[in-house]
Amino acid sequence: MYKYTNNIYYIALMLSVFINSYILKAQFNTIKETKKTFNLNTVLKEIDKEENITDSIHKLTRTNNSLFNLPLDSIYITSPFGIRYHPFNKSYIKHYGIDLRGKDIPVYSITTALVKKIGYDKALGIYIILISGNYEFIYGHLSHIYVKEKGLLKPGEILGRTGTSGLSTAKHLHFAIKKNKHYIDPLPFLEFIMKTF
Repeated sequence: MYKYTNNIYYIALMLSVFINSYILKAQFNTIKETKKTFNLNTVLKEIDKEENITDSIHKLTRTNNSLFNLPLDSIYITSPFGIRYHPFNKSYIKHYGIDLRGKDIPVYSITTALVKKIGYDKALGIYIILISGNYEFIYGHLSHIYVKEKGLLKPGEILGRTGTSGLSTAKHLHFAIKKNKHYIDPLPFLEFIMKTF
């Protein structure tokens, strides 16, 4: 009975991932190639005051000093934030980021940020951590790195390429965000960027 329940849960989870990825891809493909700019510090301060990240960011569409950028040229989520079935551990555990499909393609800085750390982890593989205000942006499973620690990056600057280093079944990008040292769902950031830029 336990195995049967787990199978139903897994099927429902995969169906949810497929639907969300399809919606995101459709949204991305309909975006006009127009650029708006935002004051990053103002955005981050406002986010800190709000529980709903998307709502708080949308209040700031009148400011024009900085720019956000998607981490990849196209967004297709293969594994969402939250509880998921781990392909290596064969159990349900929390996924602290999202996995984005991408075969050996450029990876971009999501905003103006400092390169806090570059390293290798058994699970995450080759990774980069960017820091901006109270936020950290984590990029994992990379194949190449084109930046150095303590370097300042502009939004959209290429920092590496997707790969399959660490525990990975295929080439992709693991993308995670920490707010005040706690992991949060990166999806609201990506949705905002896709709808706005």
